[in-house]
Order: sequence, then structure tokens, then C-alpha cells
Amino acid sequence: MKKIILTLTLILSSAFILTVLAQTAKGDSQKNKKSKTSNNKTFKGTLVQMPWTKSGESYCAGGSEYFVLKTSDGKHILQTDSNKVWETLKKKSGQIVTIVGSLEEKRIEPNPMEQAPLDMDGKVSTYTCDVLRVLTIK
Repeated sequence: MKKIILTLTLILSSAFILTVLAQTAKGDSQKNKKSKTSNNKTFKGTLVQMPWTKSGESYCAGGSEYFVLKTSDGKHILQTDSNKVWETLKKKSGQIVTIVGSLEEKRIEPNPMEQAPLDMDGKVSTYTCDVLRVLTIK
């Protein structure tokens, strides 16, 4: 009897782990979908490295430390897929820089296995924010 219970527990645990992994993979593939993109523009401002906080801005940036560009228009969360650009951002933190990139609306689909900001009704829903997708930095 103990062997049967142990075997069933092992099977259920394995099924749960596979379900979580599948949901995580699905969430990661949907997490960074962009709904609209504008043309590339030039932005000038002060580059600031921000620490992770439990805020919507940090959530939008990807949940770890991130960079913003403070301009006369306000503050833009920076995003890049390039390791080279990321390294340049680190080196130029605190400096006035010129960035070529595009403003994008980022939609983050909630993953039931992760924490996410709540809407006005206290429910987790799709989170939308604006980011500046960096192509080059000087």
C-alpha cells in the first residue's frame, strides 16, 4: 500500500512540475509582446540605473535592475535585446547620452506562477506600459 501511495505521489508531483514548466514557457513567450511600434527617434537625457523595487515601473522593466533615460519630457524605461548596448548602458550610467530608438507599448500577460501588479479591482490582468527600445547609444 505504501508503494502505491508513493508511486502516485511521484506521478502527481511530476505532472505538476511539467504543468508549471509549460505555463512558464507559455508565459515567457507571451510576456514581451508589443502591440505597437513607432518610428526610430533620437532622445537625449541623463542615463540612470535603477534598482529593483516592487513597483509597476520595475515590473515593466523585467523585474530586475534596469535603466531609465530622464529627459525634458519625463522618464523612459529602456529596453534592449543587445548585450553590447546593455554593457554600454552600464558604462554610461549617470552621464548625458543620446539614444536612437523607438517608443513602444509593452503588454505583459500575467503568469499565474509569478507575482504581478493588481488592477483597481484587486485582480491580476494584462499590464501595459511604455518603453524606449534602444538601438544605439552615444
